[in-house]
Amino acid sequence: MALTTIGFLSKMGVLIGPNTLYYVIVRPKGKLREDFDFSDEKVRKPALLRPEMGERGTGDMATTVIAITNQKGGVGKTTTSVNLSACVAAEGKRVLVVDADPQGNTSSGLGVRVKEKTPTVYEVMAGETPIEQALCKTAVKGLMVLPADIRLAGAEIELANMEHRERVVADMLEGVRDRFDYIFIDCPPSLGMITLNALCAADGVLIPIQCEYFALEGVSALMGTVQKVQKMNRHLAIEGVVLTMLDARTNLGVQVAQEVRKVFKN
Repeated sequence: MALTTIGFLSKMGVLIGPNTLYYVIVRPKGKLREDFDFSDEKVRKPALLRPEMGERGTGDMATTVIAITNQKGGVGKTTTSVNLSACVAAEGKRVLVVDADPQGNTSSGLGVRVKEKTPTVYEVMAGETPIEQALCKTAVKGLMVLPADIRLAGAEIELANMEHRERVVADMLEGVRDRFDYIFIDCPPSLGMITLNALCAADGVLIPIQCEYFALEGVSALMGTVQKVQKMNRHLAIEGVVLTMLDARTNLGVQVAQEVRKVFKN
């Protein structure tokens, strides 16, 4: 598999999958793998997401929506969302990050302070605020964020009573898809209604997996959810897996990475 880089993301490891996005080799204290060839032009040049589909934002190419999800907490979903979106925007792409986690760490990580009267993704999903009025600029040119805070926690209950409840996020994004080349959705650490909505709205799923003992615990449930959503959203595909917080100096890290590659070899 050809591996290309899109930037060095803090605490990131290796992404594997049929639509490889990047190969990241950050180690603790900046130690890099000695066997990695940085002279390779493919390593130094950032890659397109899904390179076989060509440049985004030109011709009739559609916006790519990617949900970054894993129901386990603390595996690097938000770190992946913030850094990946910033790297893609730095390459001149128009990028939107949807913070779909009530913790709101993606919003704060991108420098957005959500105050009491700040419109968030919750108000947009509830139909109280047009999405255009809730988008916030960031310090990175071309990168915008749809922020979130604790108010979003109530959406899980409210979505259960809505008609076509699994399509709320997809319908919400329709009005701004033509403004962006990529939309990344940072999902909460659960398989609830918000994550279901993100998967129904997405073209691809990116799964961060921490390289620790219980790495694959719960991934089977996530894959089962993805397969069910694919019946409603035929465009949904697995973009790949990001091995996060990988320390290749330890036997455990190496073994977990090998096991993940076996599970996702196809």
